[in-house]
Amino acid sequence: MKIGLIFPNKDRKDKTVHLGLGYVASYARSIHKDIQISILDTRVATKKESQIFFQTNFDLIGITVFSPVYDEVIEIFNHIRKTHPLTKICLGGAYVTTIMHEIFVDTPADFAVFGEGELTFSDVIFHLKGTLPIENIHGLMFRNAAGDIIINPQRAHIADLDMLPFPAYDLFPMQRYPIHRIATSRGCPYHCAFCNSSSIWQYRWRKRKAQNVVAEMEFLLQHYKHKTFCFSDNSFNIDMQRVDDFCDLLLNKKINVLWSTPVRVENIYPALAHKMKKAGCYNVGIGIESANNAVLAAMGKQTTIEKITESIAILNKPKSRS
Repeated sequence: MKIGLIFPNKDRKDKTVHLGLGYVASYARSIHKDIQISILDTRVATKKESQIFFQTNFDLIGITVFSPVYDEVIEIFNHIRKTHPLTKICLGGAYVTTIMHEIFVDTPADFAVFGEGELTFSDVIFHLKGTLPIENIHGLMFRNAAGDIIINPQRAHIADLDMLPFPAYDLFPMQRYPIHRIATSRGCPYHCAFCNSSSIWQYRWRKRKAQNVVAEMEFLLQHYKHKTFCFSDNSFNIDMQRVDDFCDLLLNKKINVLWSTPVRVENIYPALAHKMKKAGCYNVGIGIESANNAVLAAMGKQTTIEKITESIAILNKPKSRS
């Protein structure tokens, strides 16, 4: 079975590996030894590579959807339907989970995955092989024979993220990406009114062990050159002991890399900030959103401008730069 996965982002500024597709591909390969998977990142693919991809007769194509590239998604969808009308199309990504059945209005695909995608997409492959009834696939939407949209029960989150194989980096042109991007956790326990994270993760935060994250960093350094690392977590430092363990591993193994990460200001303390810097952290992202405490409270930010100011001062202290 031939499977194609598409990351539509040709007009985006940054070049980044799509970790979601990487995980979907690596998990599917670990379960289905008889499949061939190709990934097309429209931001970095050459014209010839795109032509070869769209000329391939795939049995299943998965397209990740997010709002800034929705017009490109529709364009790609219509092109596939015109040139390969029998190819099954499965949509996935945060946008699908947000709008649910409405995704079928402009892109009437065969399937749409909502929530966490690895297990559900693998089950779609089982269904296409004829070994799993579609009604039994949790986390999936589809149209039945009458054209009605069926929303199956939601799939439970993966309890242990360390059981997932590393993303299928070999399917990406890694030399074209300026940084190594890693997800060390999923979700966020906070209830900020402006954030869509809850629609996918439901206010749950799940972490990978520090050892597992460092092992992935070592894998990337060994196979895909020395680059700066960027963590794409919603909340990297929810578990401060994990951050401490992570930094200790980098220092003890003498892994000399630079890395950046988003952090919550409530969990920034002098000793931890100093150790992060010593272990290679050169940049952190802090969501401030407002300098007005009343506005922060109204949006459920669970912090104050005083705490934000205090944490920034800690990060700027000379000791934390040593």
